[in-house]
Amino acid sequence: MTDDAKSNQKSYHKKATGAALVTVKKHSKEHDLKLYGSCFCPFVQRVWISLQLKGIEYQYIEVDPYKKPDSLTAINPRGLVPALRHGNWGCYESTVLMEYVGSPAGFEVFTHLMRMRSTERAVADVFVVGGSKRWSAPSTIRSKDTGSVPVME
Repeated sequence: MTDDAKSNQKSYHKKATGAALVTVKKHSKEHDLKLYGSCFCPFVQRVWISLQLKGIEYQYIEVDPYKKPDSLTAINPRGLVPALRHGNWGCYESTVLMEYVGSPAGFEVFTHLMRMRSTERAVADVFVVGGSKRWSAPSTIRSKDTGSVPVME
């Protein structure tokens, strides 16, 4: 590669610096809750901030976008960050992760969602991810199998 080509090549931060580096070091120990992220990604940053504000302990795992670990692609086959692994459960999409982290009922809210049929979860996710911009979320989701299931209390 010529010097001109190298100078025109885009670069990115591969590691946190400054105050973010202090936070990375504080959360580098093995933990059941793992945040996969890239320090430069604003979607990661909002989940990261949510964890910090809630005072939740977690392990931060810095991901090079060009060298995605298998542990990340097991959660998100596209290998995109942010992603969370909490025990055997994994999820991605920053708005969904912020809901998980910020839930007043804690992580237990998602225990109920995981028991729901996939069609019911999809309806719930519409309101969490994008539907809340246009509609008010219903207080219940009706299902033939489970009857009315409370969504919000």
